[in-house]
Order: sequence, then structure tokens, then C-alpha cells
Amino acid sequence: MANQFIVNLSTEGGLPMKAGTLAGWDETGATADSNGTTAAIDIVSSTGSGSGAKATVEVTDQGLPAEAFTVTITVGGDGYAAGDEVSLTGDGVIYTGDLTLTLDAAALVTPDSEAQALVPVDYALFVQLADSAAGAVDMRQIQPEHNRYWRLSLNGGTSDNAEAILLAVNSAMRKAMQAPHRNPILGLPEGVTCYDVALM
Repeated sequence: MANQFIVNLSTEGGLPMKAGTLAGWDETGATADSNGTTAAIDIVSSTGSGSGAKATVEVTDQGLPAEAFTVTITVGGDGYAAGDEVSLTGDGVIYTGDLTLTLDAAALVTPDSEAQALVPVDYALFVQLADSAAGAVDMRQIQPEHNRYWRLSLNGGTSDNAEAILLAVNSAMRKAMQAPHRNPILGLPEGVTCYDVALM
């Protein structure tokens, strides 16, 4: 493709946690109060700079020797790294106390393995936020065969810098359209990194 821009990929700012069931929590600091599932609880970082992740905790067989806590990540948050220590404080209804965990790479989303990605702008139409938290930007393409889009997954996106992120992607897309074979580099706002680019 002649018209494209470059996205530098980095996990320097950390990563979101992977949605779904996450095993390995230390349950010794928690006491099951009843069977059931909590509402989404904030995951608190004891070390590291991750924030925004949420999880539900299901307690089964409360009061029995085999009682179990099942943690399901519902919101991935932002800025987590392998080795970070996190905890979930009980709601006082389903359980009390804390569940704790040291994150490993399997607990985090999988980033792109390349240092850079080339994003083609042929048939590009517009850019939009993939979610209200500015965790990703979609660059829509209209092609004769299908309607597809490129998703740029971001770390450091917030409602405060969402407009600046959209303007930055739009600017890179425009420069690539106006200067074939030049491959301009996407310049994201300070504190924002892109860790994955995928055609959806």
C-alpha cells in the first residue's frame, strides 16, 4: 500500500488486564460470608501504576471445607504489568477481607509483538473511539467488498485526552493520504501509547 502511516508500538505504559476468569488469587486473607456473586469490585494496585480494572467474585460452597472464590475480570483497566501486586476487598455480604494476586503475563492482554505497525489509509473514512474510556480508536474503512476497520489499542487514553487522540489519528491519516510513500508517524498525546494494531 502506498498510502499508510506508522504506529510505534509500546508496552511501556503497561497493559489492561485480560477479561474473563483469573485464577491464582491468594484467599488466605478472605472469609466467605455467603454463596453468590458480588457486583463489580475495583481492583486495587498495591504496587505498580495500574488502575481502572474491575472484577466480580463468586463464592461457592460457603461454610464447607471446599468453599471457593472465583474471580472474573469484567473491566480491564489500564497500566498493569507483570509483577504488580493487586487486591480485591470484599463487599461484606458475599465475602470480607482481601483476595490478593501477583500479576503475570497471562493475566494481561497480549500486545503486538512488533515494534511498529503500518496502517493503510486507502478507503479510510473516519476515526472514532472504540469505547467511552478512550482505550482504543477505530479507523473505519469502506471497501468494495466489505466494511472493516483498524483498531488501535491504547494505554493512557482518558476522557480528558480523547479528543486529542482522535485529532492525532485523523492528522496521521490525512498526512498519509496527501503524501504517498512518505509513511508519516502517528504522534499520540503525552502519556498515551499504542500496544496493538489489528484489522477487525
